[in-house]
Amino acid sequence: MSYSIPESLERAKGTLYETWFNALQLSPYYQTMWETKEFPSDDSKRTFELFGDLRNVSFDTWWIEVGYGIFAEKKPFNKVSINSQMDIFGEDV
Repeated sequence: MSYSIPESLERAKGTLYETWFNALQLSPYYQTMWETKEFPSDDSKRTFELFGDLRNVSFDTWWIEVGYGIFAEKKPFNKVSINSQMDIFGEDV
């Protein structure tokens, strides 16, 4: 089942797509690429060209203008959740 852009936006929120967007938006390396137009690798250049300018843009706007075209899927998006389980000593298991 494919989704319209507004439907896909609601489904994309809280998934790895938004997490990836946030990671790139916060990345000092990604910001430096925008400032210098210098790329440490071919993969970083491809990501830069694919995702575009993430400065001063919300996930919603980016998804509608760019993300939907990159990630349009025919299956439901999986939500991201953090599960932390600790043993009796307070250590992650």
